[in-house]
Amino acid sequence: MPMPVQYALHKTTDSREFEKMVKDCAEKIWRREFSCYGRNGQIQHGIDILSDDGEIAIQCKDYLKRDNESRNRFLQKIRQDYKKAISHFPGIITFVIATSMDRDAGLEDDVLKWEEELNGTDKTVAMKIMFWED
Repeated sequence: MPMPVQYALHKTTDSREFEKMVKDCAEKIWRREFSCYGRNGQIQHGIDILSDDGEIAIQCKDYLKRDNESRNRFLQKIRQDYKKAISHFPGIITFVIATSMDRDAGLEDDVLKWEEELNGTDKTVAMKIMFWED
């Protein structure tokens, strides 16, 4: 019998469904409660999901395409969301990017480089990227 991690889930095209899936995964990974923050159309200050203690903020990006334009747009939006999140939620210690894209070493490298660059400032926030497989 295959293990649950071996099942292949079809990617959703519904951004709210994706957020709910990410919230459920985050609760299992970090063993704490999370809440969706606001709803579509509202100002969310760069996040979609926040841990109840305010330490972990998650930005969901339901991107299915993997071309260079999408990748660059994805990175640009994440940088903007990160800046909004840490200025509005001073208690954040981890900023998580959750994407429906397949695992991508280049994106992981970009996030690691970016984390090093940002942590040279006065605010140290860990960054993590979660791909569809996660």
